[in-house]
Amino acid sequence: MRNGATYSAIVLAGGASRRMGYPKPWLRWDEVSTYAERILGTYRALGLRELVLVLNAEFAREPWLQALGRASSMASLVLNPDPDAGRMRSIFLGMRAIASDKVFLHNVDSPFVGPEVIQALMRNDGDEQVIIPASQGKGGHPVLVKAAVKREVLAAYDRHATLKELLAGFTRKYVEVSSPSVLININTPADLQHGHGHP
Repeated sequence: MRNGATYSAIVLAGGASRRMGYPKPWLRWDEVSTYAERILGTYRALGLRELVLVLNAEFAREPWLQALGRASSMASLVLNPDPDAGRMRSIFLGMRAIASDKVFLHNVDSPFVGPEVIQALMRNDGDEQVIIPASQGKGGHPVLVKAAVKREVLAAYDRHATLKELLAGFTRKYVEVSSPSVLININTPADLQHGHGHP
């Protein structure tokens, strides 16, 4: 995409995946790719080149080295040594590795989001500091955040319990999209039965 160079993306996979009982970034999307690869590939296909994967350090060793190698060929890898520190810590680690001031924050357990959603957020990129996709009147993911949000994360991420709390302090725009994928998360084995992919 023509504007891809102005955007970056952080794929958040720094948690412990306890409810799943298996590393969510390495869940299989299809016969050849993992959830992490699926998401990173979607952004790369749109022209984004500054991509960061924040990964639980425990998932960067055997028996996942093959999947790790493929994902790290698509994005810069940032290891999170403390997955229990929470998602805000992972966002902070990712932001430190990003130069761009327009950053997509994408949870690795949301692999269904297609390029049309990301393109819709880009098309609706205005003066607001936060651009959020919505389906059926509900906000979803990924979110696109701008320079002021990035500055707050880097300066004071630990003052905010959640990303939702942090984003509440900034101007926001909701972009209605036709795909319900923005509301779907895969957190447990039961979710897999209604979703896509398997360990």
